[in-house]
Amino acid sequence: MARNKETNKIMRSTMKLRLIDAAVDLISEKGYFAVSPKDITSHACVSSGIFYHYFKNKKALVSIFINEIGITLAEHLDRFFTSKGDFEHQCRQGFNALFDFIEPNYKYFKIFIMEYNNLELKSLFDSMLHEKLIPDSNRRLLKQGEDGSVRKDIDRDIMSHVILFASIEAIRLHILDGIEKNKIIDNMVKLLVSGLATQNT
Repeated sequence: MARNKETNKIMRSTMKLRLIDAAVDLISEKGYFAVSPKDITSHACVSSGIFYHYFKNKKALVSIFINEIGITLAEHLDRFFTSKGDFEHQCRQGFNALFDFIEPNYKYFKIFIMEYNNLELKSLFDSMLHEKLIPDSNRRLLKQGEDGSVRKDIDRDIMSHVILFASIEAIRLHILDGIEKNKIIDNMVKLLVSGLATQNT
């Protein structure tokens, strides 16, 4: 059957997503180094040569979904974050939005936590954190500083890093240790508020 350019584009996109989904399934279960391109194509039920038609290597495939999850998470937090209320309210709001996003994207976050110290993927994770999430956190902290809800004697960039790594630890506690999300949120909010909020919040 003859195919036009648009049909070909859709089919290529569908196959690419099929390979990415297969990779996410396997890597979230076995770990990055335990999965080969051949494993991915086998799980996707396609011939092994197909992989290199779409991706230079396994890292190139992973870079696509790491970049996409970073962009989508930043957009999600922006939609759910408001500057109303004190720092404790805003902090709780942020953690709730984070966990709301984790649930339908559980396997992606499991890979992130499992492979966070993977040197081969370090540049990909650093890009997601330092080019997308930390600047967004800085922007939100600027608003919170303007309304007097966070301390002004602590560098805003350092605050952003503290909040980010508290968020990463919250994800790890939930995914790897199985701690219930509300317990994590309650404790993380208390820790951040005690250190970052102004005395009158």
